[in-house]
Amino acid sequence: MKQYNLVILFILILITISVSSYFFYLDIIYKDKLVKKDVESLYDLTRIAGKPIVVYSNATEIEEKVFKYNEIIQELNIDAIAEADSSFMVVRGEIHNNYSYILLKRLLNIIKNDEVNLMTACVGKECTDNDYGFLIKFRPYLLKLK
Repeated sequence: MKQYNLVILFILILITISVSSYFFYLDIIYKDKLVKKDVESLYDLTRIAGKPIVVYSNATEIEEKVFKYNEIIQELNIDAIAEADSSFMVVRGEIHNNYSYILLKRLLNIIKNDEVNLMTACVGKECTDNDYGFLIKFRPYLLKLK
């Protein structure tokens, strides 16, 4: 029985030492301001900058985006055109082969990484007159600070 008590005591001492060294290590990192400086700078940046709010683009900004997307479509050499439709933008086109499908995926990645709210994206007769047509409808927005 005495041996079991000694083993349990030894295990408890090891656990205590490991837990205390872990917290001591955390305290050293925090006192060295490795973590503290990052947390304070991030807090200061968010406090100074304010909260970003989304404002949907007006007609002139949408026309600028249409021009930009038509340039991108020309660069990618896709059989498509970007149009302004009230507060939305619509990209219509056709897929002719596997290469144009890859270019369409690239265009979707560009749209996804831009400041837009993607509304619909479809391929085929569901949304176009052609079996191999596609339609992408999205709404551009701007991020402004409050």
